[in-house]
Order: sequence, then structure tokens, then C-alpha cells
Amino acid sequence: VTLTLKKIKGSDRPIIEDEESFQVLDKGNDLYANGKYAEALAAFEEFLQLNPKAYQARLNLYNCYREMGEYEKAIEQCNLVLENVSTGEATGKEMAAKALAGIGECYLKQQDIENAQKYFEQSLDTFPDNELIAYNVGEIFFSNQKLDEALRYFTLASQIKPDWSDAFYKLGLVYLNNADYPSAIENFEKFLELEDDTERAASVKNILEQIK
Repeated sequence: VTLTLKKIKGSDRPIIEDEESFQVLDKGNDLYANGKYAEALAAFEEFLQLNPKAYQARLNLYNCYREMGEYEKAIEQCNLVLENVSTGEATGKEMAAKALAGIGECYLKQQDIENAQKYFEQSLDTFPDNELIAYNVGEIFFSNQKLDEALRYFTLASQIKPDWSDAFYKLGLVYLNNADYPSAIENFEKFLELEDDTERAASVKNILEQIK
């Protein structure tokens, strides 16, 4: 789950307003995008010194620590988000769900499936109607070759938003990797009903020609 903070807005006024903060934030995002995680971390820490109430930026620190393999520090940043977030609004619920999913991802990368599953479930319980949360959890499992778990969350994403082509595309790939060709065909065909004229659609059509 990549959670890159941009220019943060509050409900009434921007949390950050000065140009220096924006420049530091953009610098950190650029460094992160280029794989310079230690330097990006320093930039995000500088941003937080300038804007100590912008707790959302701790998800950027989480990203850096995760990529550097420092999972305990990454989890600490997610917990700091959870301590500050208000779940009374949709934005707060989404932020909490992302932090919980981040903790789950750290446990998964350490092969602690039980704790990973626990935090992913908490993430979805916090924001159950958001297909992106379910989809991102599926992506985490898929990228770690946990296909059965990925299947569960991509299915959930497709149920939350049944007109979303991305979920059916991923379901098709999971079934394809499991050599369940009838289910792969079914989901790829649903995908094509929703997205028929893209490069990805052309790729799916080629796959279908091979497995039908």
C-alpha cells in the first residue's frame, strides 16, 4: 500500500500553508519515487518539524521505513497515525484504515500471517464500504504470492463496487495463476464488459485466446 501524502487539506483550512513546507513535501515525494528512501525520510521528518500537527505525513515515514525493511519503526508510525486520527469522518476512517493496513503489510513481510490478517480485517472493519482498501489488501497478498488470500480481498472489492474493472482483472489473474481456467475466463469476460478498448483489454483478449 503506497500512501504518498500530497498537499494536506483540513476541513476548514489547509493544515499547511507556507511554500517552504510544500517544497519540502514535494522533495520528499520525489526522493521516494526515485527509491532514495533514507533521503526521503529525512525530508518528511523535516516537514513534520515544520508542521507537527500534520500527522498524516507519518504515513510517508511509514512508507520509507517499510521500503528500508525497518518494520518496527514503520509500525510505530502507523500507530502514531491511529493515536491522532478522528474516525468520526470519512477522511479519518480512511486514514485509520490505511494505517491498519500498513501494519498488516509489515507483519506480512515478516511472514507473520496471523497478525497480518488481523490488521487487514481491522482495516476493512474501519472502512468497510471502500473498495480501494479491499483491493489494496488484495494487491499486498498478490505481490507476496498469497493467492488464496488475494482472491478473498479482490472478490470483496468486486462486491463493494461491481462495476469496477480493476477488481475483475485481478481476479482473472489470480485464477489464472491458480490454473482455474473456467473462473479466470469468467472474470476476464466480466472485465471486458467494463473495459473493452484499452491496452489491458487487448492483453486480456490474448490471454482468453490461449486458455479457451
